[in-house]
Amino acid sequence: MARSTRTNTGKAARKTTRTASTNRARAARPAATGWRAQVDHIVTAGKQAAEFVQTHGSTVVQKAQRRSSALSAQARNAAEARLEAVAEKVVGTWDQVEQVASERVGRTLNRLGVPSQKDIDKLTRSVAKLSAQIEKLSAAAPRTTRSTSRSTARRTAAATAAAS
Repeated sequence: MARSTRTNTGKAARKTTRTASTNRARAARPAATGWRAQVDHIVTAGKQAAEFVQTHGSTVVQKAQRRSSALSAQARNAAEARLEAVAEKVVGTWDQVEQVASERVGRTLNRLGVPSQKDIDKLTRSVAKLSAQIEKLSAAAPRTTRSTSRSTARRTAAATAAAS
């Protein structure tokens, strides 16, 4: 039984100590610590904030504008870089698509018997070579006049008639 009496006495002593310290803290506070004091504190803080904005507001706004323009420039540069990368990929892909389409159309035309650009170029070169050879041979052959050619034709006709 002695034990239980001590425990109750210990709790009561602690409880008494707590309430006494709380009462002392309340007594130490000034009387105006109620809601009016809080309102006064908020109003004072608002006045201080307004004064700060009046004195430092323009510099804060200028700093914000500079930071905003810097961030805008960074965003613009990043977007342009990304756009260039995408454009390069699109151009590369488009070139590949164009090449594949050209090859397939070429094969289809070849199967249909339509000459390719390479074939036409090869024929053009051959015709140019042949034209050059013809001009060379024409320049090397002696020129005959009309009268000479008529007499040659008469002789040939007379020789043919005599032979028959």
